[in-house]
Amino acid sequence: LDRLSEEANELLTVAAVVGREFTYQTLALLSEHDDDVLLHLVEEGLAGRVIEELPEPGRYRFTHALMQETLLAELSTTRRVRLHGRVAEALEQRFGDNADARAPRLAQHFLESATLNREHAARAVRYSRLAGEQAEGQTAWAEAARHYQACATLVEEAADDLGEDEAALLTALGRCHALATEYRPAWRSLMRA
Repeated sequence: LDRLSEEANELLTVAAVVGREFTYQTLALLSEHDDDVLLHLVEEGLAGRVIEELPEPGRYRFTHALMQETLLAELSTTRRVRLHGRVAEALEQRFGDNADARAPRLAQHFLESATLNREHAARAVRYSRLAGEQAEGQTAWAEAARHYQACATLVEEAADDLGEDEAALLTALGRCHALATEYRPAWRSLMRA
């Protein structure tokens, strides 16, 4: 990373917040550089073996998880939270009408940025609930419970209910815990509901 330019490191830091894998299109939405400069910076990361191309054009991944972790470790908490918000908005824009189908990924980034942005908190609740419903529909009870728990926690911590029915969330959470044979958390959620 020390051999790369400052601009390339900044771009790769943004890519690290996106995830282990990322697309050129997402970077283009997040970067202020024009296409030629952006491509040059990506190629610099490729030449430095920090990232590698995937078979599908415009898709990349970090060569090693430690590369991504190193870039993330250099960020302050506030900067990382703000970057998650920018990433969430860029992904939501990129996914367009298919954003609901990508609810788990959007929920992850909006949840990370919810502490600093009330609008992101409301979107985190929406996408977490959707992700929970999708996981529940696939009988992934533990995953559904995780999404419902994140959603319920945000609603509980908010001054208002962020447009969600807390009792319905807690009921769904309890149901998923019960189906995952986690009876104590199921009982606690259902009693709270």
